[in-house]
Amino acid sequence: FNFIINFDIAGFVSWSIIDGTFDEDAFMNAVLTIVVVAAPDTRNARLLTPAARAQVPFMTPFPGKRSVLVLDNASIHHSVRFASATAARGFMVLYTPAYCFNLTPLDNGAFGLLKQYMQHKQPPGDMFDIMEAALRNAVSSRAARRCFRQCGYGPLM
Repeated sequence: FNFIINFDIAGFVSWSIIDGTFDEDAFMNAVLTIVVVAAPDTRNARLLTPAARAQVPFMTPFPGKRSVLVLDNASIHHSVRFASATAARGFMVLYTPAYCFNLTPLDNGAFGLLKQYMQHKQPPGDMFDIMEAALRNAVSSRAARRCFRQCGYGPLM
């Protein structure tokens, strides 16, 4: 399975887990569901945390709060459809240099905390249930802020 995660200084906010690989259609569906729109009536609404449901929509026009989306340089993140969707909503997309895991808070701390949670807590259920439980509980807002600071994003309130 694969997943796309919306992560901010509060921790894991929303996510999309699929069985298989993200192609352009699956990526755009996930982006429009959990990053850009995050409408409570979408098919992935059950994957949104209560805090996330209260913060719809996630992205706002730049330079507002939640107006910068940081992504790795995967080719799927560079589609014309994605660029059009982000430009239409006015938020900024920044790409990390290739293989610079130290600049992404997910790679630089959050995924490690997720892995530790899954190893130690061993939530019940199938892999989808286990991932959902881990995403809901593995990273506190304090730990999320630390992940961002470790990547050089400055002091975050």
